[in-house]
Amino acid sequence: MTPGTAAREADGWQPAPRGVADLGMVVLDRWRLLRQADRDGCLEAEGEVAVRGDEPLLQAHFPGVPIYPGVLMLETVGQLAMAALGMPVVLDEVRSVRFYAPVLGGDGLRVTATLQPEGGSAFGVTATGFRQDGVTAFAVRGRWSGGPWSESIGHAQQ
Repeated sequence: MTPGTAAREADGWQPAPRGVADLGMVVLDRWRLLRQADRDGCLEAEGEVAVRGDEPLLQAHFPGVPIYPGVLMLETVGQLAMAALGMPVVLDEVRSVRFYAPVLGGDGLRVTATLQPEGGSAFGVTATGFRQDGVTAFAVRGRWSGGPWSESIGHAQQ
């Protein structure tokens, strides 16, 4: 058990799910699904992650001032979708992405997303990430895929 694990588990935090973009290491130390709801055939979800500044990937991006890379912001969106749907998902297409403010090591990041079926196993995602101070960090629209949408959406917990 790593230091602080018991305290995180007592606070409702879970280890970050893996499988969206396996980078060979856990880069998201503390992650939790806050809410999810099925609304008009779409799934809305919200989650949080604590960004650690001591991860090797962040130390290299950039030395002395660890900044959470944009690719990990996309990973965070995929992990939120994976937790909400209860299955692994894969990023198929980024339709648009804007990075507005840096997320630094030690910041909290809250992500809200709407998942909309696009046929078969594909679903569109519109998501926004906010730093713990309320500043918008990024916005993304894209397409992810996983298992059949009809099976997944029915298992989403209200």
